[in-house]
Amino acid sequence: TKPVPIQGKPGTGIAPAPVPVASDAPSRRPPASGGTSPTPEPPPSPNSEAPTPQSGIVLDGSGVAAPYAPGCHPTLFADFVDSASWSGRRLEPRDCAIVNVATPVFSWRQPSDRDNSIPWTFELRNAEGKLVALRSSPNPRLLLADTVLQPGNYTWTASYRNKSGATLTSASRRFQVSTQSAGVTVPSAAKIADLAASKPHPRALPAGASFAGIKAAALGGEYNAAFNAYLRAAATYRAEAPPAVPGDRTPADFSSDIEYQAWLRTLPVAASNERKAIEALGYAAYFTGDASYALAGVARLENLAKWPTRGVTSEANQDQANREIYVGLAFGLDLYADRLSTSQTTLVVNALKDRVRQAMEKWPSLDPSPYQGHQVNASRYVLMALLSTVGTVGFPEAKDWLMQAWDLWITTGGTWGADGEYGNSTNYVWYTGIPLAQTAAMVRLITNTDLSRWPDVSKYGDSIIAFTPPATQIQSIFGDGIESVSNYAWYSADFYRLYATITRLPAHEWYWRAKPENVGVVTPLPAQHYLMLGLNSPAASPAPPLAKSWVFEDAGEVAMHSSTADPYRSSLFFRSSRFGSDGHSVADNNGFVFFSKGQPLFIEGGYYPYYMSPHHATVGRATRFKNALTFDGGIGQAEPSSTPTTPGKPVLSMDARGQLVNFHDGAAWTVTTGDATLAYRGQDPTTRAWTPLLTKAVRTVAYNRSEKVAVIYDWATSAKPRTWELNFQMLNAPAISGTTLRAVAGSAQGCVDVYNM
Repeated sequence: TKPVPIQGKPGTGIAPAPVPVASDAPSRRPPASGGTSPTPEPPPSPNSEAPTPQSGIVLDGSGVAAPYAPGCHPTLFADFVDSASWSGRRLEPRDCAIVNVATPVFSWRQPSDRDNSIPWTFELRNAEGKLVALRSSPNPRLLLADTVLQPGNYTWTASYRNKSGATLTSASRRFQVSTQSAGVTVPSAAKIADLAASKPHPRALPAGASFAGIKAAALGGEYNAAFNAYLRAAATYRAEAPPAVPGDRTPADFSSDIEYQAWLRTLPVAASNERKAIEALGYAAYFTGDASYALAGVARLENLAKWPTRGVTSEANQDQANREIYVGLAFGLDLYADRLSTSQTTLVVNALKDRVRQAMEKWPSLDPSPYQGHQVNASRYVLMALLSTVGTVGFPEAKDWLMQAWDLWITTGGTWGADGEYGNSTNYVWYTGIPLAQTAAMVRLITNTDLSRWPDVSKYGDSIIAFTPPATQIQSIFGDGIESVSNYAWYSADFYRLYATITRLPAHEWYWRAKPENVGVVTPLPAQHYLMLGLNSPAASPAPPLAKSWVFEDAGEVAMHSSTADPYRSSLFFRSSRFGSDGHSVADNNGFVFFSKGQPLFIEGGYYPYYMSPHHATVGRATRFKNALTFDGGIGQAEPSSTPTTPGKPVLSMDARGQLVNFHDGAAWTVTTGDATLAYRGQDPTTRAWTPLLTKAVRTVAYNRSEKVAVIYDWATSAKPRTWELNFQMLNAPAISGTTLRAVAGSAQGCVDVYNM
């Protein structure tokens, strides 16, 4: 969509007149209208290079309610963790954080001058300063699985040896283990490996359950149609011949890069189909007692093992295809363990080892660059593969590899937000949730380890509820893939249903059931759905969430609704995030999106052909194509020049970031404030140094759900005169009269009036 900017006069600041929005909001005098240098009272909590939000529940600048321990004021330190680029900084728990698990995860920065041959030294102390835990770690991540912490206050440090032989220690960071952590623990990697290795094949059959019992439960309940479809799919696979090996094509074989990228995306689909075939044929043999399914499955497994491990489906060429293949090979070794000859087992094991090894060889890159989504996700796929195959003859490496995969999965679970938050694109919260649910289910089925209270699992689904209306199709909110309208339709009956089976929480059960067709879905679902029936765990009684507004402080996103449970709800979404414009996030800090009556009235512009395609890089990621502030002809956030005169391709960086500094949810009004001052910077392409383009960029957004009114207050200042632009993105051309803009989307419409620019 083409941006619709409403321009103001050149000046050093912009501040549309505020409207009193809540009884606890401080009253403010409107600025003089029409001036070039308005001087209203500034809004609360201006950002700086070291923002320090605090606990609070009122609009007095004290911050977002309860993300920090009471009485603890978080600090950014001048140590190796906080001082360098934030794109390499992953800190968990943050200073003053509240932790809701008794076996916490710790994560910190990997400095470039570290001697990697010498492990880290980690120290944990209680409130009295007594040493509680002393550990060594090869990586800047640690799961404290062997020490269950009691509720209370703690401090931690990490020390390393640099290449000059000096020892450097991080600042001491404080955190509080909450009373909610009682009983919430995560087992060690060694325990998980031992439990998996001792489980007989097929390992996903729950202890004490039988395939006959699971089949009866599936056919006698809500899975009836899906289970029958699953068996029909297996019969179709049985009748097919294994497919040919994909050809090793190169970009030279295609007329354009778009065509080549499109072909590359077909490889994971082909590999996934083979994994599904191997899995369905194996379980069909157990469910029906018909050995012909297993014979066909072994043939497909042997064929898949012959796909060149270093060819076009290798980790280097198509990592998403590689992961489907090694999971398929592993599931095959598990399902056909008693049917494979020695030579067949050797063939499959060798292919599996080479493919898994390729994936794991990338993992050290997560130490200095922790926000690599493909590597973080790979730990889940590798873990599923190794849970199924640890103990296999000819695969002695499996136990050590499984332990590495477990530690990596657990210690990277909160990469894009604490306690299940997800700030790396609204669209990708769905994609990432698929392996999350599958892995958590396989861990439960194979080792009987219940992760349903681990916050990274139990709260993950809340992000989806907050940002994707149930039982409807509407485009996504923030980040890459905003044009996606079918995530609920495609995944709620499958991934989210399986996820709700794991968490057993009323809101999660309600969400996937909000579309009646999901209950008796007539398409095949993965085997984990049926196998979970063998646990005999009662499902939660579905109930919609009562909350009408949601704040995800660490991810930097807010959702304000007329009603969360209504598919045709009116919603105001806001983002001001520490993830800035990195990864699948874009340069939209302090931007908003507005839905009315379930219609997309104000959206984010652009679409997502493929990552860093010309359109993605110049339009989909740029501030001027968002509902955000720009200046001087569209100049915005993360500009690729320290002195931009025209807007450029936003830099991929967490240094150009925002932050939520206030949130309040009252009976009528929901209000939030974001500080994106650091986002409005330009980077020198040679030195990589950042230069401020604005001195302040703070936006407050208030939404009255009953009056259907939203108020946006911008406080932006500059050291040099600017021509300011308020950008509004719509699917349909608006009508503009003076400073009033009228937008229409289906049966929904809204007016925007701009004051005091």
